[in-house]
Amino acid sequence: MIQIGSRHVGTLEDNWTVVTVDLVPCARNGYTKLVATDGMDIFTKLSA
Repeated sequence: MIQIGSRHVGTLEDNWTVVTVDLVPCARNGYTKLVATDGMDIFTKLSA
């Protein structure tokens, strides 16, 4: 997941939904990436 706020997460009472503890939006996708100060690399890409 990519999160803007805290790196800490919690699970809701349904034992399935994961949220950031500070409730800041986050995103998840299926790529393996490296994010560095000088740019970003994608190691896995979905084929068309």
